[in-house]
Amino acid sequence: MSTLQIGDMCWVENLAAGTSGGEQASHGHHPSRVAGKVLAVSDSMVTVAPEWGELCPTCALKPEHTPAHRPAKVNVPLGNSADAGQLAVSVMDTSNAEGRADMMELADPAVGELMYNLRLRYKAQPMQFYTYVGDILVVVNPMADMGVSGEETKATYAGLPFRDASAPPHIYAVAEAAHKALAETAAPQVIVISGESGAGKTYATNDVLDFLAYRGSGCDPAPAPGPNAGAAPSPPGAEIVAKIRAISGVIEALGNAKTSRNHNSSRFGKLVKVQFDEAGAIEGAALQTYLLEKSRIVDQQPGERNYHIFYLMFQFLDRGERSARGLSDSVADYPYLVGSHGKNAKSWQYMPSDPSAPQAGLEPMADAKRWEAFIDAVVTLNLEDDLSCV
Repeated sequence: MSTLQIGDMCWVENLAAGTSGGEQASHGHHPSRVAGKVLAVSDSMVTVAPEWGELCPTCALKPEHTPAHRPAKVNVPLGNSADAGQLAVSVMDTSNAEGRADMMELADPAVGELMYNLRLRYKAQPMQFYTYVGDILVVVNPMADMGVSGEETKATYAGLPFRDASAPPHIYAVAEAAHKALAETAAPQVIVISGESGAGKTYATNDVLDFLAYRGSGCDPAPAPGPNAGAAPSPPGAEIVAKIRAISGVIEALGNAKTSRNHNSSRFGKLVKVQFDEAGAIEGAALQTYLLEKSRIVDQQPGERNYHIFYLMFQFLDRGERSARGLSDSVADYPYLVGSHGKNAKSWQYMPSDPSAPQAGLEPMADAKRWEAFIDAVVTLNLEDDLSCV
């Protein structure tokens, strides 16, 4: 083991596994190796301040906190680390201490080390929530619009080789790699987006579609600005692109719901197929849904909702429109919208939030914005007549 000095970053083995003062995490999400900073060193003992790095579960921009059951510092005996029940401490490699944009470059690529690297990048200024693991992109939900998905950013990654050192990791790089491979090989390309509820799958999917629409509309890498630069003409396939972007507004209203962890959780799987012509321009698209959570229709857990569309109709259709559809004036009249015994009669209008926050549960759902997006999408897709028949 390298010599430890005060201020060094290090790894502590078995701290989260319940040995020598460490306590198992209540949700089991801590790895066996936890990062820490050396506070003191003697011939027989090292004192380490663990960096637990626990975040608010619903707002990643809030400060980290250390729960009461987590030790603020631990004393690690030096000697034979193989002794039963003994903690072990080791110096952290420079690559792990500094963090890497591609975690394949880390000297120690185990679970704890990968999580610490993600944490370093997530807490950086500006936040770096995209990280590569070889050909895989890990996205840690920033819980906010970080302003990295505009036209200028698209132009940066259009035509750029995957994992090019000149640009940081980004989901646009994955979409560009797929688009490039399609153009070069004419073979179908697949992008798999997976994660638990609240991980940001819906936003990631929209970002991929948005970039493919940008590239598939004939948008090549942006030329350098010059004296003759002017407004770009409308690219070919612009109408198809607009309809692709509108699809999400409809399917989110019909198939997304508020859960205890996520106020806009997709409760179904979807396969989006985008067809390109030989020139690489989009010529069509199809969307297939599957595995809809049907049980949510009849009842929901405390603090959750049925599908968005039901609440939007009650809030934004006028009385005459509701009456024409046989609806009353109140969501509370329908047990399948407020849960059995009315358990969600007061919570359906509010977002889930950190239970420890002073204003827990008082942030309104973004239903007005959601309804506006839904109506805009309906108009774009020419579904007004279908909506009037609902």
